Amino acid sequence: MGNEPSEDSRDGNRKEEHTEQSVREMLEYLESQVTHGRDMGVDFSEVEGMITGARIIIESGEVSDAAEIISECMQRASARFSDFETLSLGIRKVEMEIQAAHTAGRDVTEAGTQLRMSRIHMERGEYRLGIEAIKHVIQALAEPKPAEVVWGSGLEAE
Repeated sequence: MGNEPSEDSRDGNRKEEHTEQSVREMLEYLESQVTHGRDMGVDFSEVEGMITGARIIIESGEVSDAAEIISECMQRASARFSDFETLSLGIRKVEMEIQAAHTAGRDVTEAGTQLRMSRIHMERGEYRLGIEAIKHVIQALAEPKPAEVVWGSGLEAE
């Protein structure tokens, strides 16, 4: 009787086991989502490091700490994926807009330069910077270029 765990202690152990199992399931789900995103080309290197840390923390028995890290990982992974998608869609959109502007005879030099920058940022995993470059492409395409004044057109100074 004296060495048997009390009812409260057994319930506590069951809750801890359940919590640990839930945290492990969350980690497995997160890892599957990161793998899927990585296969699509998303750079999750920072999140992957945090996942490794969470796994180590679970093994050391600090389940609540691991749950917090996993929750943070999920938020960061979601934001990374969202930024990746935004940049991918933005690049495709401005490619078409640049092509249309070029076909219409407009100068697309600045827009093309910014598009190249957005692609470089994407390759480096700098999705937010790439999104900013896309915004500059859109601005460059929206700005009307001043008409060139050709001497002899009647517009020269008197």
